[in-house]
Amino acid sequence: MLALSQRQLQMLTRRLANEYAFQPSEIAAMTLDDILWWLEDAAS
Repeated sequence: MLALSQRQLQMLTRRLANEYAFQPSEIAAMTLDDILWWLEDAAS
């Protein structure tokens, strides 16, 4: 299993968010649970 820190997860989310037109301020405001939910939702 891959373990990412919250900072690494936010960096990954920022890169993926470029594809979905997210603003960096929206990503910075996300909690870890929000990020995980978004990544799971985007993958399906």
